[in-house]
Amino acid sequence: MEKMKIILKTFILFYITFNFLQSEVVRVPNDRFQTIQDAIDFAFEGDTVIVKNGIYKESLSFYGISFVLSSEYLFSRNKDDIQNTIIEGNDASVLNISGVNKELKVIGFTLKKGANFDGSGGISIENSITNFENNILKDNLGSVGAINIIGGVSQFKDMIVQGNVGFASVIVINDSAKVSFDNIYFEKNINLFGRAGFITISNFSNVSFKNFSYLNNYNIHNTEINKMPVPGFLLNWLKNQKKSDIPKKTAEGIQLFNGSKLIVESSLIWSNDKQQIYFPIELELEEEDDDENENKVIEKSTFVISNSSFKGYKMSIKINDSNSVIDFHDDVINSLENKTIGYID
Repeated sequence: MEKMKIILKTFILFYITFNFLQSEVVRVPNDRFQTIQDAIDFAFEGDTVIVKNGIYKESLSFYGISFVLSSEYLFSRNKDDIQNTIIEGNDASVLNISGVNKELKVIGFTLKKGANFDGSGGISIENSITNFENNILKDNLGSVGAINIIGGVSQFKDMIVQGNVGFASVIVINDSAKVSFDNIYFEKNINLFGRAGFITISNFSNVSFKNFSYLNNYNIHNTEINKMPVPGFLLNWLKNQKKSDIPKKTAEGIQLFNGSKLIVESSLIWSNDKQQIYFPIELELEEEDDDENENKVIEKSTFVISNSSFKGYKMSIKINDSNSVIDFHDDVINSLENKTIGYID
């Protein structure tokens, strides 16, 4: 028995040493890799890719491989490295991540100027395990402005999400995804025409907000067009739109749909959204008039908030009585007291 333990310990030590020796730290750019994508395509499991300060006009794709992608911040812990290492997506999503079944870490970047009218302008994640730390996500434009997550497990920590423009929503979390946000600053993001609000959590997804600041986000129905902080070309386009062409049901706030759960702790949910928390009966687009939807059973969704400050518009939680569970803990500072909750007509 003792001999077996010695053999097992020896094997484990060998395995750890072998994997450590096999991993590599790659710095970009260098003689081998002129772009970040070149280094990603070369990376093996467990590698670390360090990106030097600069502006990189790339749309990055990750498929299957788990490694660390970081700016110099990983070693320096100097926040200037976050602001000075910029990845610009231009005419595509900044990051596309799919099928990573271990953990992909992305640390210390400014991710900006992505544009994708069929998906997320910022970060797109599908059925992957991801961990984002100390990033800035700003000024991205898309059907989903900032982050679109389908399935998998994702963590976001110490992040600024600011100035992103979504035609449908700014953050969408769908298909049983498990997502945690810790120390996030979500401000001045825009939902132009979508019925899914600023943040959409749907179809049995579980999300937690901790130290989450949700402040001053814009909707085309509650902000004068001239005051909307959008790119110049988009502002000119909006000015030329007829009022009759602008959807009347553009949604606001955070929406929970079909068996999803949002737990909020030690956070600030503070804005003038007329629908700060909304439990829609259905989330499909109007043009998706499918007979199968007629008999669809919508599962209850849950909103739990504790040790937080909640301030908003009168009746800013919109619910369907049979389709929601709301748990306001006693330690929540609620500026509206009993006037917060209203019912969907």
